Amino acid sequence: MSRFKTYVACACLSLLSLLALNPAEQTKAAPTSLRQEQAQWERYRTLDEEFSVLMPELPGVYQSMKCLDGPLCQLQRIDTTYSAYSDGVVYLVISYKTPHSPSLEDIISERLSPDVSASITFQSEVKLNKFKGRKIIYTAKPYGYDIVTGFYATKEHVYEVSAVGGSRTDAAIKKFFESFELGGRKGTEIGEGARLSDAATPAPVTPKKNEVAGGIQATQIYKPNEVTRKAIIVVKPSPEYTEEARRNSVTGKVTLQMIFNSSGRVTNIHTVSGLPYGLTEN
Repeated sequence: MSRFKTYVACACLSLLSLLALNPAEQTKAAPTSLRQEQAQWERYRTLDEEFSVLMPELPGVYQSMKCLDGPLCQLQRIDTTYSAYSDGVVYLVISYKTPHSPSLEDIISERLSPDVSASITFQSEVKLNKFKGRKIIYTAKPYGYDIVTGFYATKEHVYEVSAVGGSRTDAAIKKFFESFELGGRKGTEIGEGARLSDAATPAPVTPKKNEVAGGIQATQIYKPNEVTRKAIIVVKPSPEYTEEARRNSVTGKVTLQMIFNSSGRVTNIHTVSGLPYGLTEN
């Protein structure tokens, strides 16, 4: 597969922080016209997939492999996540591909934990063109906002389409789901997706004064316990071992410190404790 390398993209990193907003920015939301101007929605596709969809920015791409037959790992599933962020909402399309047609029910059962199942507020069988699927809405605890998800099965893939944050009635979320198409080949090629260098841009530790909506000045970095809407993990790329570290039997953990800004970006990434042989970079 041409894109079997793992791409940890800017949007994937930003998803760790999509809901960390400082109190000043929550006092008054930006006008709708301003938010729409900042998010330039465009239709995207990729040659390796069967879908196209509108997203507010070039999505980040993260790919991983899951062994379906235990330690032998002769039967593998390729999971590819396409993710974008805008105005407090993360938009996701996750592709599941196996040598044989993946099971829609198996993917849904795997993705919906007991906690999620207990908080489902809506569930319905749906069809997209000739492809069967299921739409599910559940509440993310303890945050209390909706997660809208659709699952669709094609001949080669199961697709999970999700919007995390916001409300099911938001116009942008509706636009995202209504734009998802299977079998269409139109749109801008995603390729490798948005890159790490596009997002983890160094920024001064002491922020400059920036005017936000309503003339409010945002001049402070806030700790997690000082914000009303907490940061949550939406996409968590697995850490990767390097061959050099494997040869030297290196074990341990890497601790990073970073600042999440109100646009969902990760800035000021600083290594608190690292490991050699490329493990910190991975």
